Amino acid sequence: MASQQGNVLTVENFANHGLSVELVLSDDRSAVIESQLAAIDVQHGNIYTAAITGEQGESVILAPTIYTKPSADVRSINWTN
Repeated sequence: MASQQGNVLTVENFANHGLSVELVLSDDRSAVIESQLAAIDVQHGNIYTAAITGEQGESVILAPTIYTKPSADVRSINWTN
């Protein structure tokens, strides 16, 4: 992972797959999720976090980093795609 600045929140058992994912929290209540192993699937292999940035035909275009929008409150973090 790139050098981290700010607070780091570790989400354990991410997506109920037993692995942890780290979010770097910013002062504006947003977060950054760098590409990291999120699950190991028997059929599909290693699954990494990624942002969906677009579509091309039946495929999706991925970016390695997820940037969340600032949260409306201090107790939640939300992201899509």
